[in-house]
Amino acid sequence: MYYSLIADDFKKYLNIDALRIELFDNSHIGGELTCAAMVVYENYKPNKKEYRLYRLDDSFDDLKSMHEVLYRRYYRVLVDGLKRPDLIIVDGAINQIKVAKDILSSLNLNIKLVGLGKDKTHNTAYLMDDN
Repeated sequence: MYYSLIADDFKKYLNIDALRIELFDNSHIGGELTCAAMVVYENYKPNKKEYRLYRLDDSFDDLKSMHEVLYRRYYRVLVDGLKRPDLIIVDGAINQIKVAKDILSSLNLNIKLVGLGKDKTHNTAYLMDDN
């Protein structure tokens, strides 16, 4: 039942029937050991076989890291003919959405994109679309 409520919200607010969702978040320790994670949901349920961890160039720059992981992921999607998501969610608002939009545009991919907006205490407060 929980999954059907989420599906209804996605259809209502994003105008999408997101059967495959890929979510990205970056992390580092003092600018070192930089990595990103991709979590995948299929039919609104976790698909742990599809989860990926990416080692990235070390950087304090979260936008650079997002650029690198998204380019690497969606370049491979094109080259290897991998399944494309219906929706991409980035852990960040407008700036990360802009980076993601640039990557998708450069690869000529048309995939719905949203970002997680945070409040002052860094808790997720809203979804922001690419408009």
